[in-house]
This record gives sequence, C-alpha cells and structure tokens, in this order.
Amino acid sequence: CDGTYGHAIEGYEIYRSTNGSDYELIGTTSAKKLKYNDKTADKDTAYTYKVAAVVDGKTSYYSFAVSNK
Repeated sequence: CDGTYGHAIEGYEIYRSTNGSDYELIGTTSAKKLKYNDKTADKDTAYTYKVAAVVDGKTSYYSFAVSNK
C-alpha cells in the first residue's frame, strides 16, 4: 500500500537520466511483476534510474537514484 491511507500501488514508472540530464520516463511495470529490463540502454554508457509508484492513477514520489553502467 502507499503506507498512509492503504491505497494499493497499481504499478511502477521507471525513469532514466544520462550524464546528469533530466529524468525521462522510459517504461512501466505492473505492481505484481516488480521487474524491468532496460532494452534501450547503450553499451558502456552510465545511466541513473529512479522508480515511482503509481497510486490512484497518479505518480508518487521518486525513489532514491541508482546508477549503473
């Protein structure tokens, strides 16, 4: 749930940033799947990702950033 009012999380939005640019939405996943594979990532490129839960059709707060190359 969202931890405050008991509303179910409907899914997740995945955001990506490259070289400090603004984050852009690159995909979604269902609340049951909890897995996302970034098939658009380029080799030898550093990316930073954030995830946001979707509750009642609205994007919630972003997660902490995670970087990967």
